Amino acid sequence: AVLQKWLEGVDALLAPGVDAKIMRDSSGLTPFDYARTQEIFDLLRDHVENLYPVWTPDHPVDFVYGIIFVEGEWKLETEGDLIGMRVLKRPKVSKAIAAKRMEHKMIDKDSMKKQLRKAGLVVLEEQVRVQEKILGLVDAGVKQYALFRVGVPLYRLQQEAMKMRIQTQRTDFNRYEDFYVDEDNYPDTGFRHFTLGEKQKVLLNIIQSTPTNESLLAGGPSAKLAKQPYVAGISISHYKKYKVIHDFTVLHEPRMRAKVMELWSLSHIFTRRYWRSQVLDYFSESKNNEFMSLRVAMEYYGLKLAFYFGYLAYYTNWLIAPALAGVVTFALEFIPSKFDSEIKDSARTREKFDDQYDHPLMFVYAFFLSIWLPLIVQGWNTKSKELAFRWGVEDDLEIDKHTPNPFSTAPVRLQFTRGAWQYRAVLTTEQKSSRIKVILLVTIPTLLGFIGLVVAYTVAVGYLDNLIDENDNLVDNRGQPDERLNVYGELANAASMGLQAFIIIILNKLYSDVAVWTTNLENHESIRSFEINLSTRCILFMV
Repeated sequence: AVLQKWLEGVDALLAPGVDAKIMRDSSGLTPFDYARTQEIFDLLRDHVENLYPVWTPDHPVDFVYGIIFVEGEWKLETEGDLIGMRVLKRPKVSKAIAAKRMEHKMIDKDSMKKQLRKAGLVVLEEQVRVQEKILGLVDAGVKQYALFRVGVPLYRLQQEAMKMRIQTQRTDFNRYEDFYVDEDNYPDTGFRHFTLGEKQKVLLNIIQSTPTNESLLAGGPSAKLAKQPYVAGISISHYKKYKVIHDFTVLHEPRMRAKVMELWSLSHIFTRRYWRSQVLDYFSESKNNEFMSLRVAMEYYGLKLAFYFGYLAYYTNWLIAPALAGVVTFALEFIPSKFDSEIKDSARTREKFDDQYDHPLMFVYAFFLSIWLPLIVQGWNTKSKELAFRWGVEDDLEIDKHTPNPFSTAPVRLQFTRGAWQYRAVLTTEQKSSRIKVILLVTIPTLLGFIGLVVAYTVAVGYLDNLIDENDNLVDNRGQPDERLNVYGELANAASMGLQAFIIIILNKLYSDVAVWTTNLENHESIRSFEINLSTRCILFMV
């Protein structure tokens, strides 16, 4: 009835007293996903919301994003009629933030829900109470949050993907084309199903984009624009910046997550198929390679993480060779030979330990590693191309450089790129100037400040080590061949190493938080740009 757009039939099947359950087909889709008219869509959405008032893993709607609002904090009343009772205290905002909300014409939580529903989305609201803790140990107040689970049916995704000109792989031949819906043959579109990453990108466009320059995309008279699906026009970055929402996050998809967990279960290590797959997938270029675990990772997490997991798996498997060679090398060192250590009788444990690395076999092992390293680099280059070919991305390994950053205030606009109009986040001239100021006045001074802290830490560590080594009360047999730290010296050395480890942990935590903060301040318009800049400054700090 849904596929035939038969409103009366759908209404009859959903009539009161009829046991109408929403079932999934072999592709995991429901009739709700195939609704192509507004009347049938509204009818099914109302039925789903009545049938599933709360979220369950078998909910017929796949919720992709979560929007979190702070509703307040439960506090104990100390005076008045409600003394001794907990009362929900609503959060207060400053006059400056309230003015900014009015300037950007922001709407409240309930109006936002209506706006999202008007854009053809499904919104399931939940209340969550969280016991806050200080340092993860001491109980603090109880905060109450509202969670919007935001989902979208398949046909609404397809409408937006067609409007965005999303490049999607066809099922009849291995080629990417602009997605479009063939209404005559629906639900067969001739394209493969959207990956979770593509769903996220398209849904984000429905939530954030505004209906500007639509005539350029439609390429026809304004009458055609009436058929264009509505978009919510909610700028996540502004709503978060001015504290209308607390956070915006991606939600797990239960069925896909269960599939990933099943294939990545540790129990598979003890099966013959697992080891056969490891040998074939990572040590050969056979056409029979499956890469099943990587394929489900690609479908769930996207191409970028799939290649990352593929590299980790490849590198880990190829570590078998140096591991076995290392075991043999270190074992042979204990066999008596003509090689005789010059300090074998030394009482200094550290010198004897360092001396074993001067054994001739270590040079053989080093030569082996010098051969193994370029082989693994070349091998991964070949294997990555094989994965790219299997996943249909051999022409462009740069994975979606223009996915908008939801926490950027850059407006999402239509741009004519590669012969087609596409939605992209583009910084305004004012925003570009603001980014330069942030880099010069905040990012660079912060980075230099942390470099100064690292230099100061290094100097302090050297001074502390010298202080321990030069203290006669911490060393036995000073100036003798068997000179070594006494019990107090070992304790002081252990305390020094513990202090160093603590300082390293604190510096890493502080820098990671500051790195994310400064990168957010720079207002990077795409997720790729944000990640490149964040990873670059993290690597600089580690170096």
